[in-house]
Parts: sequence; C-alpha cells; structure tokens
Amino acid sequence: MIQSIDDLKALPGFSDFVEKLKQEIYLAIPAIVVKHIQDQHKYKKLVDEFYKAHPKLVGERTLVGQVVNKLSAENPDMAVEEVFNLAAKEAYKVMEATNGKKES
Repeated sequence: MIQSIDDLKALPGFSDFVEKLKQEIYLAIPAIVVKHIQDQHKYKKLVDEFYKAHPKLVGERTLVGQVVNKLSAENPDMAVEEVFNLAAKEAYKVMEATNGKKES
C-alpha cells in the first residue's frame, strides 16, 4: 500500500514516468504561452473596437467591466463578441437610469 511519496518513488518505472511527464509539460509550455498571447491580443482588439464603436462608454470602463463580468457569468457559453454587444446595451441602460439621460 502506498502511504508516502517514498513509496511512490520505490515503484518500478516511477522515475521514468516522472521524467516523461516533465518532458511533456516542458514541451507544452511554449504552445500555452503563444495561445495566451494570441488570446490577449484578440481581447485587446475586441475592447479597442468596442470603445471605438461606443465612445460614450470610454469614461465608464468600470461599469462596462462589471456588466461584461456579470453577463459572462450568467452566460458562460455565449461568444465574447455577443457579451460585448449586450454589455453596451446594458451599460447605456444603467447610464440612462443613473444620469437621467438617454445614451446611444
């Protein structure tokens, strides 16, 4: 029965398994980093386009962020582009309610 890490280390082939696992992890890291950078670039572009299309929301980044987070949490399968489209509508509604003026 295995009760400690030393028991695991004593298993035949355990060291080889660990070495192979480490190699697989090390080989996967560059692809993970590249994917992360690509995703960040995609989201920055999306955000830039969002504020270009909705300049009245530039000063309301905190509100937009809260709305985007809320919509994302409530709709985890929704495409990020659709989340941003709905977020704009919702942010304008909140601004109208709090400022008493219509935004578009």
